[in-house]
Amino acid sequence: MSVEVHLQRFERGEPSSESEANILAMLSHVARDNESGCWHIAYDDLNNCDVYVSRDKADPSRVTGLTISRPCGDGRLWDSIYAILSSGPWVMYYPASGPSLIVTDERHCDQLPVEMLEAVGPPRVVRLTCSQNPDPPTMRVPQAAGSGQEILDEADTTHTRTDHLEAA
Repeated sequence: MSVEVHLQRFERGEPSSESEANILAMLSHVARDNESGCWHIAYDDLNNCDVYVSRDKADPSRVTGLTISRPCGDGRLWDSIYAILSSGPWVMYYPASGPSLIVTDERHCDQLPVEMLEAVGPPRVVRLTCSQNPDPPTMRVPQAAGSGQEILDEADTTHTRTDHLEAA
């Protein structure tokens, strides 16, 4: 079973969009020969994944959602995801037994559909902070393959970073 991470943008409870150019500017290592509906991201032979793009039907140059298939453990991917989540009212969700909605700003919670909140529960607000500690903390990320029940706090792979995610 493969893990998928979903990002979707909402405003006033309805799907909304962001320009493809903005999204691509936030993603690193996107292959140049991508199809319009799937982008391949490759950091090295072991760290790569596919990103499936959902577009606005009225304006295909705008993106309403992303599905990251088998997200790799490279911190640059997770930095890119965080940048997208921080760019507006985006939410990240994934299969999990615990909290599975993630936003970077509590104000984004008000933009989510009521049905989503009722079905899944309240989102977790995650912020990127800089460490004052000279020893970089460990950032934990979900495994790319597994039962599909991995959550950010219980991942198997760690990466040492100079910044870390902090739940609010």
